[in-house]
Amino acid sequence: MISVETAVRDWTSARFPAARVATEIPSTLQSDIPVIRVWRLGGPSLLTLDRALMAVDYFDYPRDNARQGAEQVRDAFLFELPGTITGGLVINRVTCESAPAWAPYDDTANIRRFTASYTVIAKTA
Repeated sequence: MISVETAVRDWTSARFPAARVATEIPSTLQSDIPVIRVWRLGGPSLLTLDRALMAVDYFDYPRDNARQGAEQVRDAFLFELPGTITGGLVINRVTCESAPAWAPYDDTANIRRFTASYTVIAKTA
């Protein structure tokens, strides 16, 4: 099966061109702000249907920018991503499991992190 993580990461990158989108925190985080990290936490995968639990971290400064960015990603995931074909997958449904919330991040440059989780249900196009 095609990677839901890769498909959603690539869709997010196209949807938010002003941000760097990655599956791992880049070593150049401070100079790449804003950064959106999209990664799979788990979830079952059947022969034709994948139910991926995804985490999304939004890094920015100040805090309000990080919060607003995370909320924009949430809205895009819930209202724009479902029904799209991306990376060879049809995104059937997206649900927000945990809304964007502040999360600690060890940093000396005042970067703020908001994190959220989503279930993405997808099948091969």
